[in-house]
Amino acid sequence: MHKKCEIPDIDIPNKKAIRFGISTLNDAELLAILLGVGSKDLEGLRLANNLLADSLTMFNLASKPYQYFMQFKGISKKKALKLCACFEIASRYARRKHIILESTYAIDSEFLYERYYSKMANLDKEIFVLVVLNKNRKIIHEKTLYKGTSVGLSLSPVEICRAIMLEKGYYFYVIHNHPNDSLFPSENDLIFTDELLRVSKKFGFILLDHLIIGQSGYYSLLNKKEK
Repeated sequence: MHKKCEIPDIDIPNKKAIRFGISTLNDAELLAILLGVGSKDLEGLRLANNLLADSLTMFNLASKPYQYFMQFKGISKKKALKLCACFEIASRYARRKHIILESTYAIDSEFLYERYYSKMANLDKEIFVLVVLNKNRKIIHEKTLYKGTSVGLSLSPVEICRAIMLEKGYYFYVIHNHPNDSLFPSENDLIFTDELLRVSKKFGFILLDHLIIGQSGYYSLLNKKEK
């Protein structure tokens, strides 16, 4: 009689979580629990690893629509929606956490990088975001001013200052991503930043930083350094 393939108890995600805590599970094991493919733990882990292999990271999975998950054998619409719901809960928690942090911590370049990394780092098109602060350096407005391609930005500093004026702002940050993951500013980035500094001063606004976000970190154009 052919023996059924078994997994040692220590390697079964459910039992491992109960014994050592949910935080000890790796990404594949967490996914396997969410997928809940019957009682076949080996099948669940294999399916979870297939998902991660296809999308490369858990972060990439979090932005997928439910139709994506249904491409994989063993994932029904119900399971696909369950995964999307879990990722959405995590996303809402992260957004709520940022709101709480804003009321207790000073806004700086590092804070904004952490806030926008998940939204911008893996995009295949360039976007440009304006973050407006009041005189107490609290965020009062955030807006995507540009969505385009890798060709570059099509914004003028005057347009940005008008947007700040409408929100009755004082300080501001601008942020854009580099789809090619190069953090080094282009010549156009440098020219644009210099012009934005000059024009915003005329309007009475203060540019605190211009950040370039990529998968590997960010570059601060005002501090001239990469992190």
